[in-house]
Amino acid sequence: MATQKGKEKTEGLDDGAPEPTLEERLEGLNLQGEEEEDLDFSEEFEELIKDVRWVMDGSPWLFRGAAVVIEEYDGFSTVNNYKLDKIPIWTCIQGVPEGLMKKRELAEKVAKKVGDLITVVVNEGKINPTPYLRARVWLELSKPLVRVVPITFKEKNDVLSVV
Repeated sequence: MATQKGKEKTEGLDDGAPEPTLEERLEGLNLQGEEEEDLDFSEEFEELIKDVRWVMDGSPWLFRGAAVVIEEYDGFSTVNNYKLDKIPIWTCIQGVPEGLMKKRELAEKVAKKVGDLITVVVNEGKINPTPYLRARVWLELSKPLVRVVPITFKEKNDVLSVV
């Protein structure tokens, strides 16, 4: 009985014509469907990005003495567009005159010589309790560290090297 059923199944398909090849079957496929309207997430995009944001506080991180370079990813951008070539660091700039540490604009000019400025800690108009200027900057890994920032006061003809 089992052979008769198997015979019946193949009899219906075998009409004397050769079975089409794989290429012939694929040529007969219609892969073109109706074009649909784009999905528009413009209004939800900002909210979606907030949901996938990583917490990056506390950097820079070290692992076995080497900097761990990571960048915040929004979950939607192409990862190939990210360049892992800089890290955020806190820097202490020593030897800055007190007058430069009291005004934000002047302190920012000094800190920008070290790296791309993120923030600078300034006690506006008050005496700085620390002997250095504290700033958070993006440090480019391909460039050497800045060891000295020369500052010139034209009135006194002094050149001050800030370490």
